[in-house]
Amino acid sequence: MHDIASKATRELLVELIGETPTVALYTNALIPLFSAKEAAPPSAKGGVKRTQRKLMVARELVIRCLAEQLPREVITNPELVRTYLRAKFAPLEREVFACLYLDTRHRIIGDLEVLFWGTIDTTTVHPREVVKAALLKNAAAVILAHNP
Repeated sequence: MHDIASKATRELLVELIGETPTVALYTNALIPLFSAKEAAPPSAKGGVKRTQRKLMVARELVIRCLAEQLPREVITNPELVRTYLRAKFAPLEREVFACLYLDTRHRIIGDLEVLFWGTIDTTTVHPREVVKAALLKNAAAVILAHNP
C-alpha cells in the first residue's frame, strides 16, 4: 500500500486504466476524468467510452465507501462529512444546496437530499423549504451544504 501512495497520479492512472486511455484522457487534472455526466452502457464500443465508464464506476464506489464511513451512530467527525460531500458534489456542473438530516442523537436520517438546483454559479435557497423538509423528516438537526 505504501508504494501506491508514493506514485505519481499519472502512474496510478496507467496502472488502473492503461497507458493509451491515460494519454487520451488525462490532462493533469483528475476532476474532468471523474466528472462525466453519464456513463456509457457496459456494452459500449470504443476504449475511451469503456474507460470513462470504469472511472465513473470507480467514483461511485469511492462515494459509497465514504458513505459507509459516515457513522450511522453519531456524527462526530466534520472532516469525514466534508470529504463525503466533496465527492458527491464533484461531478456537478451546477450549484446545488443540499441537506443531511440528523435525529436528536446526531445520527443521519436517510441520504443526502438536494433541495435546490441552481445555475453554473448561483442557487437560490428558500429557508421555509429547508425547514419544511427538516420537519417532514422529523429532524432535530440539519447539516447544510452547497458546492462552491
